[in-house]
Amino acid sequence: LTRSEEFTVGTATFLPSSLPSSLPSSLPSSTELITIFEEYFSDGSNKFQGGKVTKPGYSDNSSLRVKKKQSIESLWIDIMGYSDMQIDFFRYGKFLETTDSFNLYYSFDSSNQWVDGGNWTNIENKKWNPESVTFSTGGKNIMMIRFQTDFNNNKKRLSIDNIIIQGKLATPTYSPTAAPVAPAFPTDVPTHSPTITPVWEVMFHETFENESEVFVGGKFHIVDKDENENMSLRIKKKRFARTDWYSVSNYSQLKVDFSFFGESMEAGEGMTVAFKFDEGSSDWITVEDFIFGEGFDNGIWYEASVSMAGIEHNRVLLRLKVNGNQGNDMV
Repeated sequence: LTRSEEFTVGTATFLPSSLPSSLPSSLPSSTELITIFEEYFSDGSNKFQGGKVTKPGYSDNSSLRVKKKQSIESLWIDIMGYSDMQIDFFRYGKFLETTDSFNLYYSFDSSNQWVDGGNWTNIENKKWNPESVTFSTGGKNIMMIRFQTDFNNNKKRLSIDNIIIQGKLATPTYSPTAAPVAPAFPTDVPTHSPTITPVWEVMFHETFENESEVFVGGKFHIVDKDENENMSLRIKKKRFARTDWYSVSNYSQLKVDFSFFGESMEAGEGMTVAFKFDEGSSDWITVEDFIFGEGFDNGIWYEASVSMAGIEHNRVLLRLKVNGNQGNDMV
């Protein structure tokens, strides 16, 4: 579940009492790499969503483990003012074959578009190996990175540790050589509105690997549906699963991304995603209905995303409710 915050930036012009006779023709640029992000997964630290912090570790006893076709994503990282990025990390394989692989992706400015930064195969088992990736920021402001595995069974594992992200400062672009002309004061008020860019922030990320600390109401079970140690939330018949309250004050949009799998559903049956805002309200607002035969079929995993704009409330509950009529109807 993600939320969007809006930022508006205004500008003002200040005139000096006197202007310099000349300005430098060039400004110094820096080639030094500056560390802007570090994660060693020690002492319970984890700036990533997904995976599991566990043994072994490269520099201590902990690293982030990823299984099968899982992915782990970092929090958003501020890269404003940097022209180039370098990502260094250590990786460790276990029970992997030569054809098994993993990728490092990166995404800029909440675009939800992932760029492939590197692919690795022939991963050596039971040995820590260093890796490094470099790329240009293209003048972007924030960045997220993702590690994603492509293994064919849950026994195979990849551990990631000592992730360090460094940036190279962008070179300043202005280089006047003559004395500037004093600017004139504006006579009219601008008629256009400032540009507003939404910034998405993660409120929670639930994989159900260690039960659930997010869904606290309703009647449901945490199960290993495919018997591969990938846990999921199972809701039957007319039951539901509900989260605790989450603060959404000063946020304008909500979005929920999830995967779902139907079993024994029939025509007209399905699942409803709904929000309730602010304590004291009895109304659930349906965000979307997923109907069997119209939006999904049984026995297939689907990727879904629902959203609601125009949020003007303080708190929110999320509810997933199955609309079936028999005990074997489930999502």
